Amino acid sequence: MALTDIQKSIRGHAKAEVEAIAKRSDEELANVRKEWDDLIASERERLLKSMTQRAEAKLSQAKFKISEKVNSEVLKAKQTQLDKVFDTLKDDLAGMDNKAYESMLVKLLAPLKGEAGTLATSADKAKSLETAAKKAGVKAKIEKEPIETIGGFIFKGDEVDLDSTFETVIEKIRDESLIEVHRVLFNESE
Repeated sequence: MALTDIQKSIRGHAKAEVEAIAKRSDEELANVRKEWDDLIASERERLLKSMTQRAEAKLSQAKFKISEKVNSEVLKAKQTQLDKVFDTLKDDLAGMDNKAYESMLVKLLAPLKGEAGTLATSADKAKSLETAAKKAGVKAKIEKEPIETIGGFIFKGDEVDLDSTFETVIEKIRDESLIEVHRVLFNESE
């Protein structure tokens, strides 16, 4: 074999070796690209999922705050309406005629039938209370010291004390109404 043939053979082997190296290099480069593309896609998916979760959490918080504020405003409006209703009720009760007032007192005094004790009311309502107490069969004396009230009475007995002033009765009903309004607004069960 001549030197040219040897050179040719070496060049052929070198060329084949270079082609094989280039092919392996291209394959490795393709594998590395695929791995990086997969890693990038996976990281992109993880970041998007994380950002979506954070955005949903922030949105949920914002919705809750808005709902809380709306419910608070609605509750305030309902409280204002109830206050007006109960103020009107107080005015109506204070302006009752004597016959209707005495009739109401008889009903309020009915559970105290046969009880002995004292009854207190405002100075201008004492006569009506005395009449109603007799009709209801309550054995109580009217206190000489009047109390400040638009109507109703306070009974003090040996076993029973009862505050049936209109202010107290109305306040109790008002509080119960507010509890019910709160329960309805905030979907709470008993």
